[in-house]
Amino acid sequence: IVRRIVTRDGTVIGVDTSTGHIAAQGVVIAAGYQSGRFLRPFRLSLPLAPVKGYSLTMACEPAFLPSVPVIDDELHTVVARLGSRLRVAGIAEVSGANTAIRGTRVEELVSSLVALYPTVARNVDVNAADKWAGLRPMSADGLPYIGETPIKGLYVNTGHGHLGWTMAAGSGQLVADQMLGGATAIDI
Repeated sequence: IVRRIVTRDGTVIGVDTSTGHIAAQGVVIAAGYQSGRFLRPFRLSLPLAPVKGYSLTMACEPAFLPSVPVIDDELHTVVARLGSRLRVAGIAEVSGANTAIRGTRVEELVSSLVALYPTVARNVDVNAADKWAGLRPMSADGLPYIGETPIKGLYVNTGHGHLGWTMAAGSGQLVADQMLGGATAIDI
């Protein structure tokens, strides 16, 4: 567990962890909506908010599993095959840093499944679904924070909202390119 980022003369020199000090010339803060807490000791801030997203994952007969994922922007829902299971995910709930699952939100996801795949919805047991809620780091303007801070060697990579997994590889490449000091593969 990272306890604090250590600097000397405005430059990163490592991190203190629960198991000791790790020397480093570069550190990336990618701690989701909690990324800002690592910047506070340096009097820097990131306007981030935790935005709750929900998912239902359930068993589904192979004959009823969709062959391609569907993203419905109007319903704010994704339906995708995960091996032999079906996942329905979505919703953006601003309710603070809690992952409590609200039944009304589960019902919204079920309604979205019925609207998108009525035959599939009739052939799965939504009551037996694994229900989950997680917190996405959302920036004030919807754009992620990627790049070096005023502290030399201290970078951030957070604030992607619901596109975190979608943008992960590209954001990681961008930060790596910046840390190595060369041209970036992605035009920033």
